[in-house]
Amino acid sequence: MKSLALILGNVRYFAPSWVFVSLNVWFGTWAIYIPYVQDKLGIDKAELGVAIFCLSLGVFTVFPFASRIINRIGVGRSTEIGVYLCSVFALFPLIAPGYWSLCISLFLLGLGNGFTDIAMNTLVSEIEIKDKKHIMSAAHGFFSLGGVLVGLGSFLVPKSITHLCIWGSRL
Repeated sequence: MKSLALILGNVRYFAPSWVFVSLNVWFGTWAIYIPYVQDKLGIDKAELGVAIFCLSLGVFTVFPFASRIINRIGVGRSTEIGVYLCSVFALFPLIAPGYWSLCISLFLLGLGNGFTDIAMNTLVSEIEIKDKKHIMSAAHGFFSLGGVLVGLGSFLVPKSITHLCIWGSRL
């Protein structure tokens, strides 16, 4: 409870915790639209499985390089760049015009997701060490909050509006 009060009472702790929320919002939004994208592109379950594998491949591809990039440009800047990358890359699978562009889009989303995950966890670790405060577990709780928000949000958007919001959709 003490770490939650710290996060909610100080922007220094709230900002990186909100990145945890965002990471699950980006991923959860993709998950909500999987059936729509599958139908829009006319792909079967096997093709969808390969496309989703590309997402995981993107995450694992960035792991060996992320720490070097973060050390080079700084943990705060890396987290900021990760947020920008995920914000853009999260749109790509939703507007992919074909199967191969979906695979590439999910690979890029995985790259951004993996990089942001490492950067935000490193940022919170450094803040904990510097400030001698413990907020990591509460920050991870904010990740779950992102999933809750996406789940609740999915019930609030009517299907017709959802289809209008995606460029290139079939109405």
